[in-house]
Amino acid sequence: MPLPPNLERSSPGILVNDLNGLCLISKGNMSSSATTNTNTNNSGVYTSLTRLASTLTPYQTANMNNENPPSPLITIELEGASSILIKEYDGHTVAMKVPNRKNTNDQGTAA
Repeated sequence: MPLPPNLERSSPGILVNDLNGLCLISKGNMSSSATTNTNTNNSGVYTSLTRLASTLTPYQTANMNNENPPSPLITIELEGASSILIKEYDGHTVAMKVPNRKNTNDQGTAA
């Protein structure tokens, strides 16, 4: 029995790239190839994002001071019930598709 579309889009997955942005492994609902007209490999985008994010001011300043800052955590919020988290670990880029947190409205509390 196929999953409902809203559950299928929000199901978790993981993708790991090497230093060159080539997909080493992909599990769950994280594909290394796009299903567009060009059908190109898009897993390298995650590696590019981590490299670009590490050039932002706090990381650039730390690198100039010969410090070794941890790589930034990138969150891409998608339409629907999931987000993609991207972080670099020892030169390998890890992208995870995770369900979004549900917002709870505390209507019972007085302001």
